[in-house]
Amino acid sequence: MYSLPNELTLDALRKYSSYLFSRINESGSLTFKQVEIDGQLSLARNCHENTRGFLKSNSSHKIIYGWIFEKSESKLEHIEFFAHSVIQDPDGYLFDITPIQSNKPVMFLAANLNDNDFADIVNELEKLAGTATLIYHNAFK
Repeated sequence: MYSLPNELTLDALRKYSSYLFSRINESGSLTFKQVEIDGQLSLARNCHENTRGFLKSNSSHKIIYGWIFEKSESKLEHIEFFAHSVIQDPDGYLFDITPIQSNKPVMFLAANLNDNDFADIVNELEKLAGTATLIYHNAFK
């Protein structure tokens, strides 16, 4: 489990993005499962609400917070990690209930943060940049 400092500075965010990059080989693709939440299909760009709504009627499952990114065949010098949440079933299998529109394969990497730290990062990124996107850039490549 990664530990964030008490104050989320730009340097702390950079270090966390480097930590994510160091774990890039732990990422994997997800199976999408179309589900209904309160009688409606899950909505694109609404993963956190979708997963919380799904748990209301599926209490044996849990939410896994993390980051999605587009898999690229080029050198990984610049990666945009987008905050995302998925579902884990009782057998440990992860699946995505939020439709994602991408022409490239999308990979998921668990945040390895406690729920409060993940929420703090998402809130800080939205405050700083207006979006919950964490950017890794290797200036030395």
